[in-house]
Amino acid sequence: MTGEHVNITNLENGGDVGTRELRAIGLYEDYERRWHEAQSNNASLSGTPDAFKRYVKMVAAGDKAMRDYRRSLKPKNVRRAESEYERAREHLEEILDGDLSLGMYLDRAVRFDAGYEPTLCEEGIPRMFNSTSRHVREVYLHFGAGREHKKKHDVKLEILRDRLEQLQGIDQSEQDAGLPDHLQKKLNKMLGRSAGCS
Repeated sequence: MTGEHVNITNLENGGDVGTRELRAIGLYEDYERRWHEAQSNNASLSGTPDAFKRYVKMVAAGDKAMRDYRRSLKPKNVRRAESEYERAREHLEEILDGDLSLGMYLDRAVRFDAGYEPTLCEEGIPRMFNSTSRHVREVYLHFGAGREHKKKHDVKLEILRDRLEQLQGIDQSEQDAGLPDHLQKKLNKMLGRSAGCS
């Protein structure tokens, strides 16, 4: 895909932007820096601490019960899933009571105060930060919170969104002064804007 046909909407929908396009609009160095930071962060939180091994198995048992429910529609599977998630939540509370710093390995901040404890469902139960579960990504996308392993695609999208925010505060004449016309056109296409819009 060339820079002429790439826009931010395409990237949000799973498309890609090549390094050539990032170089053309002067964002490649920023991309490289952020990607190295993301790799460093990803590496620092890879693996599952031993304290979480049993917790992960409990969550997986709850997930299996929910899959069984979706296949059979038997209410007993929902009750079984809730029971597994409740056991997992109690175990997680014990883990974090022992060492609160282990919370950094979870996909979200967790509290056990009345009314704040994790809910007993697939989306509500905390997952490991490095989990490949679809729930980790859904929590991140829905709430814009938590943490996730960043991929190159995520870093590129982040850079383009930052650039779009910068340009929204600048009028078109200032934008044109900053980039040659052909590069400004490429940037406009990548950001999904028409030629005369900011």
